[in-house]
Amino acid sequence: MKRRALQSVAAGLVWGVTLGLCDAVQAAQIVAWGSNNYGELNTPAGNDFLVLAGGNANGLALKTDGSLVAWGIASNGEGNVPAGNNFMAISAGFGHSMALRSDGSLVAWGANHYGQCNVPAGSDFVAVASGSDHNIALRSDGSLAAWGRNNWGQANVPEGHDYVAIASGCWHNVALKSDGSLVAWGSNLFGERNVPAGRDFVAVGAGFHTGLALKSDGSLVAWGMYSNTGQTVPPGDDFVAISGGFCRSMALRTDGSVVTWRFNEIGIYVSEEAPGRDYVAIAAGSYTSYALVAEPAAWAALKLRRAVADKQKALAAIAAALKNEQAAEGQLEKLQLWGEWKSGDLLAARQPIHSAMNHQQQSSNALRKSLLNLADSLSALTGDAPPRVPAGGRQ
Repeated sequence: MKRRALQSVAAGLVWGVTLGLCDAVQAAQIVAWGSNNYGELNTPAGNDFLVLAGGNANGLALKTDGSLVAWGIASNGEGNVPAGNNFMAISAGFGHSMALRSDGSLVAWGANHYGQCNVPAGSDFVAVASGSDHNIALRSDGSLAAWGRNNWGQANVPEGHDYVAIASGCWHNVALKSDGSLVAWGSNLFGERNVPAGRDFVAVGAGFHTGLALKSDGSLVAWGMYSNTGQTVPPGDDFVAISGGFCRSMALRTDGSVVTWRFNEIGIYVSEEAPGRDYVAIAAGSYTSYALVAEPAAWAALKLRRAVADKQKALAAIAAALKNEQAAEGQLEKLQLWGEWKSGDLLAARQPIHSAMNHQQQSSNALRKSLLNLADSLSALTGDAPPRVPAGGRQ
């Protein structure tokens, strides 16, 4: 069954937030590629990050303890993150950043030339997105708020209480409604407001002068700048998350792979695959791509969740988690010797798989034990021997 993209994603331009594959977000480490003119690639160490946002030439991350960390350019005070351990969502703009607290209130810092850091009062906000010099926020009642620069009407939010996700571009915004349709407002210099028809959208993103959306069938659609060039998004129907940046966009697939695309200096479409398949969240910056890579045991659990009906893939994920090295891929050949699923195996396997999922947020050791128990249960279904545990694997 195809995995449905999260509807709670709030993605911004350069300048936004994109969650990843799992319903319960996993702690992970940050990786980055692209420009490093201002230290954008100097990401903080650790594997306790939950959410990313990409700014003009800086990155912002939310940690498992609810605190914030920033890196890259800090000429406007972008690096001066507020203290505290009560943050739950973030966004980054062109010189400023914003965060949502667990009590539903907002805080912003950095450049404030247009009042973009003068956040509205209230404790009923549930999502945030930042554009070039403006911000938007989604309230718990489904209504919208916006402030900051308003040269193209980007701060004039549409009425209604049926919005579920938001994204901000340079001078425009995109919102997803509860009926699956899209609405955009602000600049229309390049057709940014010409959203596609339909009610099958599940997530939104925005680039410099573009809009981006994920459909319920896992495919992508884009509009705005370069929309007359033909190829505007990567093909496929296996995407689960999106993020738009200043001159690039990113999408995350069900298999944990990431594709980035952009239009070069002469308007030619260029698509690139990121190395590896261990990504769980993405965020596009101006010229830098950011992603979260789950720690091996948690990532194995996510793989199991996506491959319930494929024992060979499940066991390969377990082997990789136990060995915790790239060399674990060598286990794949051994696992190919395993037989196919028998009739009724899926039903019998649900309980141990469910048990493994319930342990996702426990310590790595506890999760490893849960995965080993799952491997034993899978083995018992067919009477095969479980995979050999690499040295130091069973803890």
